[in-house]
Amino acid sequence: MKLKSLALSLILVSTLGHTQLSKPARPIPMLFSSTEVAQALKAIGLRTRTNIIYAGKSKIEISLNATVATPHEAIMAIVSAAGLSYRKVGDLYIVAPSTELRRALEPYAVRAHLTPQVGQASDYAPRLQNALPYATVEVTGNEITLLAIMEDVERAREIIDKYDEQEAKSRATTDVVILRQGKASVVAPLVSGLYPTLKVTPSTNDKGVGAIALVGPLDQVRAARSTTEGLDSSMANDAIVFKTYNLKYTSGPVVTDFLKQAAPSVEAFIGPEPYIPNRALFNPVSATLSTGDSGDGFFGGGSGSGNGNGASGIGSAQGNAGGQQGIQTPVRPGDRAKMVVLKGPVTDVDAAIKLLADIDRKPKQVMVEVNVVETSPLNDSNIGLQYNWAPFDFIEAPAGWIVDPNPGGTAFTRAPTRPVGVGQFSRVPWNFRTILNAMVTRKEAKILAKPSVYVVDNGQASVFIGDTIRARLVTSGALGAQNVTIQSFPVGIILLISPRVNADGNITMHVNPVVSTVTSLDADGIPNTSAREAETTTIVKNGETVVIGGLIRDEDIKTVQEVPFLSKLPFVGELFKNRRRVHQRNDIIVTITPHLIDDESPEGSKG
Repeated sequence: MKLKSLALSLILVSTLGHTQLSKPARPIPMLFSSTEVAQALKAIGLRTRTNIIYAGKSKIEISLNATVATPHEAIMAIVSAAGLSYRKVGDLYIVAPSTELRRALEPYAVRAHLTPQVGQASDYAPRLQNALPYATVEVTGNEITLLAIMEDVERAREIIDKYDEQEAKSRATTDVVILRQGKASVVAPLVSGLYPTLKVTPSTNDKGVGAIALVGPLDQVRAARSTTEGLDSSMANDAIVFKTYNLKYTSGPVVTDFLKQAAPSVEAFIGPEPYIPNRALFNPVSATLSTGDSGDGFFGGGSGSGNGNGASGIGSAQGNAGGQQGIQTPVRPGDRAKMVVLKGPVTDVDAAIKLLADIDRKPKQVMVEVNVVETSPLNDSNIGLQYNWAPFDFIEAPAGWIVDPNPGGTAFTRAPTRPVGVGQFSRVPWNFRTILNAMVTRKEAKILAKPSVYVVDNGQASVFIGDTIRARLVTSGALGAQNVTIQSFPVGIILLISPRVNADGNITMHVNPVVSTVTSLDADGIPNTSAREAETTTIVKNGETVVIGGLIRDEDIKTVQEVPFLSKLPFVGELFKNRRRVHQRNDIIVTITPHLIDDESPEGSKG
């Protein structure tokens, strides 16, 4: 019987599956006369497809005659007529007497833990219970546990926040701000001037860490804390920091010299250079058996240097036909370093790093095409009579001794000596030969060379076309010792080029061509050279050709061989002469065409 009455007290007046409310197409008329509340709610639920739970234990009859527009108004009219209460959870209406509604809502309630920020939970709990009569409020320490539907939980949070705000205004609070960069003695007066109602106290510990204590109303303390942190952050810009910058295309010494002028407040230190093991030396056992000094290395090599304009060497062509070592730039300490360390205020260091990133850019490249044309027409005429004879000489040897009657040439063959009738002496056979020369030789040569070199902006490039002649130099040392060195002499065409790419795309080039030849060898075997040189600086457009000509060497050598006395005779004297003339003209034409390399294009094509 008890179970039956409980079942009657819990009446589900509509199918719970219908969770979607539908707006009726017309007003809802209600006409109840001495009708139980459960039956009235059931009728409204079926009519409007609304989910309603009645949790009352007693039977209450109502009489009602009204027309409403919505299901909500219908439920409110029935609940008001019966003196009941209701709460809506989602799309479900729960109706029960006021004393029983809290228990009826428990299956649909959630448990929430709320902590006051300023006041005490024990002070807030009675206020929450009065404001939320259908919620269960419990206190554990300074935490409030709330068992209520979600709507009451949100309402409880709003109430607690409001109580905290009122509590904060009614009493003072204390907060401590730790300073990371600024000094407490400097920051505290600034904060105190901005918030005169607060008590601002600076402090510093043994480690130099500063802090500021703020005492006053909570809202002002929070605002003062935000201001203090902002002041501390701004003072961090004056702190000394260390930062590194990775070099891309420039060198460490160049950066340090530049920052001394551009950013005096920033110190720049060159980073460590990569470690490179010592060079391996080739030192075979046979090297210890050498009796002389053959140069700087085991295989010899030149040890001289010139002081000309980049192409100087040692020889009689002093200064222009030597080695190309003159264009090399000496390596300074730190050139191989790949980073620099910057020290200074953080704002200045950041500005210096940004500046370096802007100027440390990849330099432009120039491809230089060089055409070297050498024309050497030669006219060689050899006309006349050439006389050869063996020397008439006596030797201390028996007749028949085989000798070379002309040791210095090949005109005569070996022959036996002739007797002279005096002891063991004999004489060399005397021979005479005349050669008629009537030879004219014409030769014209054309040599074409077409090298190409790549060089970076403001860099230096060299082109050498020719031979390297080596001579052995012997000098006297201490105690009569002899020092032997092997000296190298580059002979041929040397072209030195240094381009600069201008902002408008034109190219300024410094060009220095040198043409050298060997004219003779002295008694020690050292070559004597002659040189032709031009030097100019010009501005050309990308792809424009510069022509350098006039490097001409004209030789006209006349040689006359004659027989003494006989060649002076009139008319017939020409029969005892041999004339030879060699005329050689050497002309060098150099064309230089620079092309600006476009590194941005995927092919890296030249401009």
